[in-house]
Amino acid sequence: MSRRVPALSRRVARPITGLFVPKPRRRIIFQHVPKSGGSSVNAVFKGLFRGSRFGQSVLLTDHALSNPQLIEYARGARFVGGHFGPRIRSAVRDDGYVFTVLRDPVERIISHWRFLQSHRRLELHLPYDTLEEALSSGSEPVRYAFDNVFARQYGAGHELTEAAKVPRKIWVDNALDALRAMDRVIDLSDLNAGVDAVLDDCGLTRRRPIEVRNRTDGEGRRNLAKGVVPPKVDARSIEGVVAPYVELDRQLMQAWTRKG
Repeated sequence: MSRRVPALSRRVARPITGLFVPKPRRRIIFQHVPKSGGSSVNAVFKGLFRGSRFGQSVLLTDHALSNPQLIEYARGARFVGGHFGPRIRSAVRDDGYVFTVLRDPVERIISHWRFLQSHRRLELHLPYDTLEEALSSGSEPVRYAFDNVFARQYGAGHELTEAAKVPRKIWVDNALDALRAMDRVIDLSDLNAGVDAVLDDCGLTRRRPIEVRNRTDGEGRRNLAKGVVPPKVDARSIEGVVAPYVELDRQLMQAWTRKG
């Protein structure tokens, strides 16, 4: 998705479709932390801008850092979203309107685990019977999915190799600076009102009410494995092993709540 130069058809379509889709006051950049309302948010903006196939919406990851042509293409899109860190955010921002969505970090981990273990792509499944076992392993796939993802993604990089370039001890400070520099930070519990505020700030009107769905539990989820129910998790069962995976995220959330 984010490693290739967009097809010629999309590059040609962009100036044409630009005449028929809404034009925001500023380009919109959504830094999407996994399992934090992103599917609902993307549906709103991709609906407004007619999806990525028309060139007005672009989704990126940190892998785009090695593709200057793709970065340049994204800088011309009306909506840019994806799981990316600060270098992509800076590269595509210009005078764009940047926002994100926060949620409780332990709830995010549980949601992500249930999502992965019920995905129809078996290669995404982690080879553990329980979330507690996964967290105890400390394996690279587990760290990628669960290790202080808010602090890491805002303050260092979403990909582990990108995040490793930034000292872990400054992730929280970097992330807090990033949140302060954003135009809006939404709490998942107030997603509907938050998205309305973004639209209003950008001079847009939503085409239809936002559908806030729990994708993990299968609401509107196309990648749910057939006949598979996402595994239930009791948060108390992971109390002893989850702390290192949310330590920095909790520091970030507390600092943000204080607006310190």
